[in-house]
Amino acid sequence: MKHEFDPKRRAKLFLSCGQRADLDELRFGQAVRDSLDYRKGGLGYDVFFAKGEQEPHPVVQVIFRELRDSDYYVFIDFKRERLVWGLGGDSSPSAENAQSGKELFRGSLFTHQEFAIACYLGLPFAAFREGKEEKIEALGGIIGLVLGNLEHFEKTSPESLAARVSDFIQKRGWPISSRGRLDLRFAGDIGRRDNDPKEGWISYYHLNIVNLHARRAATNCFAYIDSIIDQRTGERVDKGYTCELKWEGTKLQGIRIGPGSSRGIDACIVYHRNPSYLMFSPETDAENHKTRAEIDQPLIVTYVVCCDEFQEAKQSFFIKLKADGSVEFMPSVDETASFQ
Repeated sequence: MKHEFDPKRRAKLFLSCGQRADLDELRFGQAVRDSLDYRKGGLGYDVFFAKGEQEPHPVVQVIFRELRDSDYYVFIDFKRERLVWGLGGDSSPSAENAQSGKELFRGSLFTHQEFAIACYLGLPFAAFREGKEEKIEALGGIIGLVLGNLEHFEKTSPESLAARVSDFIQKRGWPISSRGRLDLRFAGDIGRRDNDPKEGWISYYHLNIVNLHARRAATNCFAYIDSIIDQRTGERVDKGYTCELKWEGTKLQGIRIGPGSSRGIDACIVYHRNPSYLMFSPETDAENHKTRAEIDQPLIVTYVVCCDEFQEAKQSFFIKLKADGSVEFMPSVDETASFQ
């Protein structure tokens, strides 16, 4: 059976390379981007290439955000000015390298800093450095240790570099439909009913928390309600306490979500006794941590899920209890959405 591609699963790739126009770096970088980006007919990744970004935010904030949100990292170290040590003009910091005829060239400071952040974040990476290996000195320090097996290339044409990077990544087998994040989705149920000895009939509505990564499990997953807002007044109706929600089918609070799989949480509960009301009930014995909503009270409810491996996931939903005891549950919020 053929499955439709889920755009939320499209892997994000951060392309880091120098962009000096006078050295033709930008043209080479754009060729590599086009060979990888799905919008350019490339391999199918969602590529972030800073030169194409036009945002009002400071560039550093954008870079940090995009690195944190990326799944893979590609580092291209273009050769710039030759570094010289000492008054005598030695082209190498060591006599050994001086005798071998190797030289050391400066690269882009920005890309080296981005690489350091990518390493800290633990992103899978591919690294390429301009120049023949036998002609240029190895990088020193931590970056030299990490980049022990980088690929060397000659700057012959943008197309040749793009093909080299594309071929290397395909051999690495980085999945295109694998995101390092969680996604919150309405389960689409109509309320699973239980008959409680004290409360009578209760309906449970669920959210599915989907792990979009193809290989990594999400561990120590905790779910919370971030806020509950009355859509009519814009006022917050919840107490603002951070209490864990209950995972479907278990009493555990910190659970595991396997690669490509999902787990459910109790999003809200309907008590069908007279009068009916909607309850947001986390795992707590304190009644003041729970929030009730009346019939036809339109709410914007924001849920948050955190885990060890990925960024915090947050999604808002429209929720309203109707007079017949059913729940209107709109799966997403935008500026124009509203209850009818």
